[in-house]
Amino acid sequence: MKIRIRILPLIFGLLGVLTAAAAVTAALRSLNAPPYLLEAPESASDCADNLMQCICQGDYLQAEQYLQGTPDLELNRSPEDPVGVLLWDAYTSSSSYTLIGGLYATETGLAQDVRFEALDLDAVMKSMDTLAKELFTAGIESAEDTSAVYDKEGNYREDFIQDTLLSAARQALADNSQMTETELTLQLTHQDGQWLVTADQALFRIICGGITG
Repeated sequence: MKIRIRILPLIFGLLGVLTAAAAVTAALRSLNAPPYLLEAPESASDCADNLMQCICQGDYLQAEQYLQGTPDLELNRSPEDPVGVLLWDAYTSSSSYTLIGGLYATETGLAQDVRFEALDLDAVMKSMDTLAKELFTAGIESAEDTSAVYDKEGNYREDFIQDTLLSAARQALADNSQMTETELTLQLTHQDGQWLVTADQALFRIICGGITG
């Protein structure tokens, strides 16, 4: 019995030390962690979610409603030529996103991390550029009648150019199925009774299809 009396305080003392050490470790880890929100505003979460849905659907006119101080980007304009429509449809139909974790507090408001995945349109367009030159040359050389290539003024026919570019785009899409993944942070600010996302370069890049030129 005497031995137990001496050991129990030792065990409790050791447990106390371990508990204190664990608390210190947790405190040190929390220094680099984002502030935890006991209850995230549903409207802020909806803003981030709705914005990404609009981007994936290619509905940029609707997306503007969730952006703060958006400059005149003419996001409501869609490609009019068949090549642009084909490429843009391929990009938007391949787009998807995942919200990473939940909202967390920042110095200016709230933030939401997002993982965005879509067709590597930049690679497709670079491939299309190479293919278009090859197909353009091949089309001229294989033409049995020059009127299929040149108009009365000696310029290349518009339909010949468009058909060549469309063929190059289709082949480039068939040859390039690589996806690209982007991780970005949506910065949300409460303004005039609503939550809005402050667009940064990463967000503009996925809105523009990830094209780097």
